[in-house]
Amino acid sequence: MSEASRHPALVEFDEDQLRITVQRAELAARIDRYAGHDGTHATVVPQLSLIKATRVDQPVHVLHRAAVCIVVQGSKWVLLNNELCVYDAATCLVVSHDLPLTGQVIAASPDVPYLALRLDLDLEEIAALSREIGDHPVADHPVASRGIYAQEAGAMLLGSVLRLVKLIESPADAAVLAPLVTREIFYRLLTSSAGGGLRQMARMDSVGRRVARAIAWVRERRDRPILLSDMARDLRMGVSSLRRHFKAVTAMTPMQYQSRLRLQEARRILLIDGVDAAQAGRRVGYQSTARFAREYGCLFGSAPARDAKHLRERQLTAGSAA
Repeated sequence: MSEASRHPALVEFDEDQLRITVQRAELAARIDRYAGHDGTHATVVPQLSLIKATRVDQPVHVLHRAAVCIVVQGSKWVLLNNELCVYDAATCLVVSHDLPLTGQVIAASPDVPYLALRLDLDLEEIAALSREIGDHPVADHPVASRGIYAQEAGAMLLGSVLRLVKLIESPADAAVLAPLVTREIFYRLLTSSAGGGLRQMARMDSVGRRVARAIAWVRERRDRPILLSDMARDLRMGVSSLRRHFKAVTAMTPMQYQSRLRLQEARRILLIDGVDAAQAGRRVGYQSTARFAREYGCLFGSAPARDAKHLRERQLTAGSAA
């Protein structure tokens, strides 16, 4: 009979899990201290932002840049079109393309705030690193086709991330060392069991890179009508191939992607510029005010004017509480 069998209180010691627990605790303490108050905070490392929330708030709609997001305390969900992904301190979220996402913190309080960091991905650096690595042996894992996926945040990755966060205290060191540590983080992501999607994105001739160019094409023409035939010709792809690959990565068609960009920009215009719905719709490319109002309501849950009023009231409430 084994020692553990004779003494049920004895359990197998997991050194790796202990390291992860300690790393998360130190990251949480540092983010809590550096962030100070609720919001997203830039750092001396240009690609690195720290995020803190002490309450569960309304869903936020953003055009999310390609980045890796690591939660060290609390949890959050993100929605890509109609596909839900929930992640917490056990996982990190990789966004390999610029995607219109809806997100909401779902576990946060003043005593136990939501704490996370975002590191923007440098896809050219990742491509160069991927070529240098070559065919690195990794565990068998299906390659993610979506431009967003969650993966385990292991001890090696968290160790690299912790070294990067520590550099915030020393801007002079950060200027020299942050690029090296960031490269190490990209290496950890590329060689992880879930890194196939990022490696695919890094290859110049890959579907992921072609979809990235297609996304840039749509963004440049956000306020103009687009034809798939024109898009396919400019990108040197077949129409059916373009439609299929674009949807595989973004979970939406190019027209749906454009519509989401337009509506997010219209919401910003309504909030910041104070124009009416008709003007906001026209400025982002809608010819029909009725169609604009209908699509706006479907995405944001209320009519444009009512939604903008609600957002301003929330800002005033948050400002008075700060």
